[in-house]
Amino acid sequence: MEEGASNNSEGKYEKSGVLKSEYPYRRELFYKTLLEVLNPKIVAYLERLYQVEELLSLSGIISVGENQLHHVIRMLEMAASIPDSVLEVLKITGEELIAGVIFHDVGKGKEVDDRIFEASLVQKSRAPAYLRHYPGMNWAEWTVPFHNHIGESHQTAKKYHCSQKVLEAVALHHHVKIRPRTMNLIGDALNISKIVRLDIFHYKPAQYAAPGSNLAQVIAILDQMCAIEKKWFSGVFRAGTWNRSRSNMRWFVIW
Repeated sequence: MEEGASNNSEGKYEKSGVLKSEYPYRRELFYKTLLEVLNPKIVAYLERLYQVEELLSLSGIISVGENQLHHVIRMLEMAASIPDSVLEVLKITGEELIAGVIFHDVGKGKEVDDRIFEASLVQKSRAPAYLRHYPGMNWAEWTVPFHNHIGESHQTAKKYHCSQKVLEAVALHHHVKIRPRTMNLIGDALNISKIVRLDIFHYKPAQYAAPGSNLAQVIAILDQMCAIEKKWFSGVFRAGTWNRSRSNMRWFVIW
């Protein structure tokens, strides 16, 4: 019988929610499943993922062909690979970086899901009033429904009592101007090629123009890295040239 299911008084199969008594087992199953496919460096952060209820709902959202919970976990893998020495130079703590990654897209919902997305609904707008106190957000290029999740993510991060630095990073991760020093430090730490660095620098310059902290810049870099990796990865499939493992493909894109 499928876990989480039960028989009613008539012996019939019923699909039910997870019982409280099942929760510890489900958590261990959740961890075990993730550990089979994830970088061991993120093991220390799995409990954080599981504790953010809104984050788990991203597993049901596919945006631009990518499962959004997978996107967050992939960013977490990258963040966990950045040496502490680099974070110290940037004056970022590991806790701040992990929190920024976990919450940066937590507000995404069905409005960006490929299965129901309506291109006719896309239009220019303005950032929500509660985000306009951040430098540059009063005039930032804002498109709905794509940028709706930024405000929702910011509010969710606030509910979980994230620091002001993390809240700023969540609010600005689609609009912060990435500085050469930050890009080069992260690029060297993750062995990012010069071509990919240039791609990140030249992506939507009219949008990525708001001044912001190093933390916001690092979140933006990792977010764009995932987008580049995903585009290249899917392009390989479309071209019909897939003949290596996914890890080798990732190496080619990043390194």
